[in-house]
Amino acid sequence: MSRLYFRSIVLLASVGILFFTFGRSAQAITISPAVIDLEIERGQARDGVISLQNTGASAATYFISAQNFVSQGEEGQQEFVAGNQPTDLAAWIKPEVVSLSLKSNEVQALHYNIQVPADATPGGHYAALFFSTQPAAGTGAASVGLGTKTGALFLVRVPGKIVESAEVKDFSTPSRLYSSLPASFILRIQNLGNVHLRPQGQIVIKNIFGRAIEIVPLNPTEAAVLPNGVRRLEASWIKVTTPLEPGILAGLKNEWKNFALGRYTADLQANYGRSNLSLAAQLTFWVIPWRSGLLILVGLILIWLMIKGYNRTVVMRALGRHMKQTK
Repeated sequence: MSRLYFRSIVLLASVGILFFTFGRSAQAITISPAVIDLEIERGQARDGVISLQNTGASAATYFISAQNFVSQGEEGQQEFVAGNQPTDLAAWIKPEVVSLSLKSNEVQALHYNIQVPADATPGGHYAALFFSTQPAAGTGAASVGLGTKTGALFLVRVPGKIVESAEVKDFSTPSRLYSSLPASFILRIQNLGNVHLRPQGQIVIKNIFGRAIEIVPLNPTEAAVLPNGVRRLEASWIKVTTPLEPGILAGLKNEWKNFALGRYTADLQANYGRSNLSLAAQLTFWVIPWRSGLLILVGLILIWLMIKGYNRTVVMRALGRHMKQTK
């Protein structure tokens, strides 16, 4: 249970807590866990508990409803589906009450039951359990209410004919030429299967000689890629994290702290699914610290001018002594 709670908290940063506010008066509520990831066999049931806390300044009544969702966008957003078919997860989730009242700062546990039908489709099923300050419009668990609307995400995997398939849709960097680190990488993964995936792995940075010099973790928050969705993951190679300030002097300072020079290769080495299927891609980029190079060039020119001036002074003094001796 502790492992599930940890994964739920981590997944909160990647999939996102659902928080929508309608109207001017808002009642704050905190839900834990915000994301619930389960595997339930067909024909089986699972009980669970959600902890709710009213963090608002006054008492509030929350009306409970459920709604299915699918993947939308590349940042882990959800698109909520109207209707409530018997094969949808929203219809399987049964909270013990349809509404509850909480005093300010009061904490209360909500028990729920998930009953998966015997003929449920294998794969991933996704729904949110909402808590709204206004009753749902219309009937049915998937009806949408007004007021503050906060939800917990449910990701349920139903065993059976599971298809785990994904591909790298894009692996790129915003620029092929950097003056200093950080060098940023963008990975877009498309889920071609029927269950959510959490790709894991690393980006190996190699220098021009093919030697690995840095390993950048990929997807440390365990962001999920839903079926038929594309997920954008970002990573960066940096030595020292400092605020990037404008100006040539600030840029020069950053070049020294995050110095790199030459051609580099970024190798994507990732896997996903319970079979640890692999994802691979590669790109090259350059780091040319031009500010540092310009400073070095100016320094060399100054040294050359100083040497030239010194030699000229020595020659002029020698000629002066020679002229005095010949008089």
